Amino acid sequence: MTTSPIRVCAVCQAVDDFEEYSFAHRKGTVFSYTQDMLAVALDPPTSVAMIDFEGGGRSLFDLTDRDPDQVQVGMEVEMTFRKVFFDRGLNNYFWKARPIRC
Repeated sequence: MTTSPIRVCAVCQAVDDFEEYSFAHRKGTVFSYTQDMLAVALDPPTSVAMIDFEGGGRSLFDLTDRDPDQVQVGMEVEMTFRKVFFDRGLNNYFWKARPIRC
């Protein structure tokens, strides 16, 4: 069973009336986050954050290259394309957020 992406505007109910918008090179800030000690992870805890992007947009991402004790609301982050896992000879990649280094 497959599902179609949701492409309906929550405000005006328009269908498929969107512009392509890339977040890959936009900086963001942590709006909210959680540290999950129960999830299986190579570097526990698993840090997941709701990110607000410059220019608008908000989405949920795993945090990488972070010190769990330093994660906080308002922390500036950037996007990075990372290997998530390896399965049956294939590398699987996805976007993650990482703190901006000075």
